[in-house]
Amino acid sequence: MKNYTLIYSYYIGLTPLHKATFLGHKNAIEELLKNNVVINCIDNLGRYPLHYAALHKDTESASLLLKNGANVNVYDDFHESPLYTSVIRRPFLPMIDLLLSHGATVTSGPNQISLCLLLEATLSARSASDIEILDLLFRKGADVNTTDLIGLRTPLHIAAMTGNSEVIVYLIVKGADLNGKTRAGHTPMDIALMYRNFEAAQLIDLLSKEPCLI
Repeated sequence: MKNYTLIYSYYIGLTPLHKATFLGHKNAIEELLKNNVVINCIDNLGRYPLHYAALHKDTESASLLLKNGANVNVYDDFHESPLYTSVIRRPFLPMIDLLLSHGATVTSGPNQISLCLLLEATLSARSASDIEILDLLFRKGADVNTTDLIGLRTPLHIAAMTGNSEVIVYLIVKGADLNGKTRAGHTPMDIALMYRNFEAAQLIDLLSKEPCLI
């Protein structure tokens, strides 16, 4: 582990604060902060120490950084924020809650051309804990009818694509537009049929005709 860390540190350009956070050394983080280290520093990948706390699901280190002025809405060279890391790469509800409580934004970062955070979370949703993540994002202002920039797909289009009936019902309850169209003119039901998710298509059709069932 030590040799790996040294090699990684050399090539990625980790600062002492990056290293302490990467290794989860709380005492080292505290000492560095007492000595007025630059807290919003970046490595060669544009990542901040807070990214590494999120990557390692280390809420204690993240709390230390945030209490001492770490910017929660920072983006690396891949346009990913610490919140993105905690929602998509290393899902962890306590970290998500911590970041959101410190003002993490649920909207896309600068120059974001891929799926936005909510659409990515919908695409990844498989379990009850994933639904909890969506709940947290909605409570902090995520728009259920947000779209990606290229295809104008909403979360419901994504759920129709994956055929996840539980997520489909959840999104409709949250106010998802059943008739929203992608840039190509496809509704969520069209998408479900295109991907041969026939049960999902029937569900969307039923709930569009019988909203009282929701």
